[in-house]
Amino acid sequence: MDDNIVNIAELFMTTLIAMAPRDNLNLLRSIGYKVFDDNTVEIIIGSDKVQYAPYTNEPWIPPVNLEYFPSGRKRTELEKRSLKSFRTGGKNPNEAWVERAINQTAKLLAEINLGVVMSDV
Repeated sequence: MDDNIVNIAELFMTTLIAMAPRDNLNLLRSIGYKVFDDNTVEIIIGSDKVQYAPYTNEPWIPPVNLEYFPSGRKRTELEKRSLKSFRTGGKNPNEAWVERAINQTAKLLAEINLGVVMSDV
């Protein structure tokens, strides 16, 4: 087995862990990889305990109206502040964290293998 593929998998896994949402440690513990051969690696994010993993990377669809509960009762200011989607304006603060990790890993690999600093290109 080529050590290079393992090195790339380790670099990507480390970058994923560094950029992963920090709400709880279960997601971090679920990140890993399997090497099948010199050209094939499976990156794992999520597990039976972390079935929500794909949703950490996606846009949120906030409630239709953050001011009111579905029942029609108006939310208090305290209740609004407790809603993560209200505090973030309906945006997922972790949206696209996997894509950012991919881009960061690609830049690091270019620097390591080509001596190219991507910010200069």
